Amino acid sequence: MPKLIIVLCMCVAVAVGSSSAVEAGYDEAEDAYSKGDYEAALSEFRELANQGHAPAQHMLGQMYR
Repeated sequence: MPKLIIVLCMCVAVAVGSSSAVEAGYDEAEDAYSKGDYEAALSEFRELANQGHAPAQHMLGQMYR
């Protein structure tokens, strides 16, 4: 049982850490988009969208539109 608790805590820590990394990537993509650097924005949004980030999926769709 204690091993299960340790594994669960590690999973939560990884999820929280990667969440902030995803948000940082999204902020960079939005910044690139607003500056007109569409190639960089497309690359960032695509990477995040492939990870299941819904707002990035939306922006990727908008860019393709």
